Amino acid sequence: MCVLIARLLSNRIAKPLYKVTQTARSLSEGSYGDQIELSSYQGHKDDEVGQLIRDFNYLSRVIERNETSRLQWSSDIAHEL
Repeated sequence: MCVLIARLLSNRIAKPLYKVTQTARSLSEGSYGDQIELSSYQGHKDDEVGQLIRDFNYLSRVIERNETSRLQWSSDIAHEL
């Protein structure tokens, strides 16, 4: 019985962490702006896993914004030269 409960609890925590890992891998391959839908993990909205997902989404948006800015700067500099 304890093993079953432990397995259910570990799956509840591991599933969103696995999604963060997948999306981080996608982000590292250049898919800037990828987000994790927090509503898919209702039970984690106010806990550490939810905070991790919110922080990851913020990081993803910042990286996307920085990449867009970098591309714009490169385009502007190339145009000026």
